[in-house]
Amino acid sequence: MTKDFFISYNKADATWAEWIAWVLEEHGKTVVIQAWDFRPGGNFVLDIQSATQNCDRTIAVLSEDYLNAIYTQPEWAAAWNQDPTASDRKLLPIRVAPCKPTGLLASVAYVDFVDQTEAEAEELLLLALEDRAKPTTRPTFPPPVPQAERVTPATVVFPGTTQPLPYPRNPFFTGREDQLAAIHAALTSRGRAALSGLGGIGKTQTAVEYAYRHQAEYEHVFWVRAEQETELITGYVALAQTLQILGNHQDDPLMVVTLVKQWLATHEGWLLVFDNADDLRQLRPYLPTTNGHILFTTRAQALGDLAQKVEVTRMAPDVAVRHL
Repeated sequence: MTKDFFISYNKADATWAEWIAWVLEEHGKTVVIQAWDFRPGGNFVLDIQSATQNCDRTIAVLSEDYLNAIYTQPEWAAAWNQDPTASDRKLLPIRVAPCKPTGLLASVAYVDFVDQTEAEAEELLLLALEDRAKPTTRPTFPPPVPQAERVTPATVVFPGTTQPLPYPRNPFFTGREDQLAAIHAALTSRGRAALSGLGGIGKTQTAVEYAYRHQAEYEHVFWVRAEQETELITGYVALAQTLQILGNHQDDPLMVVTLVKQWLATHEGWLLVFDNADDLRQLRPYLPTTNGHILFTTRAQALGDLAQKVEVTRMAPDVAVRHL
């Protein structure tokens, strides 16, 4: 009897594989997975052959362990061989740990579970099973083009991208050395940092200074205003235009967001600044996988697992005097 999915995985990722299998069966799909279906007394090689031949699709649970294992390669290769153009999506890779597929496997788009919550991962898995990603509600009406006066004319183009920062470097920037050092440490270790503090305290200026100081460390530096959802969408459309991935999707904001997130998830060497990201719930659907560095400026104090918080407080009197 033909089953829907064969779960191909390395033993190091067994927990992930069983979670995926459970969710699929919970939603009415049929699954073959070694942990549940390869029983004592059976022939492992023949069981694998049967699974690859008698399941409609193969899910490859990607990690460094999976990519470096010998016996997982024939499993995904069998699915790829049945559908080399991916027209039937016989092979569905799911990345569960930081890794970078190479060779033929690199040509197949993967679902990314890295840095996702359980609910987000389940939503991504079920969405990946659909033939189309059409939303259930009407997309947001495209926002108007931002007013020209909101962008400072004196802009600098960063290496690797044609998108300039919306602010020039402040020649009178003073202090904040502890915060700048903390941002760098957090981004280096966790990939995400958040400048948190009251409105007008200097969060944006500190983020601008950090971007200019460390521009040589990045191939791309992007800036997205995040106070309103319309600004987030406008920012992502601008990124898609900069990266030349907009295609024919200029009238589909949700698809544009997906394209930008996919690009960020598969490229390294970028810094993305979300400025005025005060509504964290509104922001989460726009967050890409942390394959680069993400810096937030926000008034929010409770950040949870979003990012390492760097508190921005009032200047010390001597620093303020020096600034003046």
